[in-house]
Amino acid sequence: MPLQQAATPVERQTRFDLFHAELAPVLVDFIDVLGIEPPREVLTQAVQYLPYVERALRDMAIADAEDRSWLLARMMYFIGEYFAQRYSGHWFVNETPGSALFGRCVVGKFRLHGANMIDPLELASAYVDLPCPRNLADLVNDVEQAMQGPARPGLH
Repeated sequence: MPLQQAATPVERQTRFDLFHAELAPVLVDFIDVLGIEPPREVLTQAVQYLPYVERALRDMAIADAEDRSWLLARMMYFIGEYFAQRYSGHWFVNETPGSALFGRCVVGKFRLHGANMIDPLELASAYVDLPCPRNLADLVNDVEQAMQGPARPGLH
């Protein structure tokens, strides 16, 4: 059951805890598979890893739904960590009733952009579905520019 469909806040938090527990090992393994060294440093230096991840994935073909799912999950973690680290934000379950992101795993509570929330899954989907050559820096730059002004699509 997807996180947002969990019936109670306790169930959503339990699912989030499982989701968040797999973040570090999956992200480190992903960086290792891409051949980026040292892979473990992505957990504290995701911002510096952006150009390397972009270069590794720019022309990667997605053969089928299984490949897409694999890449989507890993890019969700990477994009979320990028924004969490760059803007001193946190991963959490959005419990704001009526929010478009209610019940979703988001990154937000940013030090300087506190009201903004980023949906890493939405951004990862947009990135993975781009035609080759994909440009991760442009996607990230668009979100960063949106963070400076009023809320826009992709930024809530």
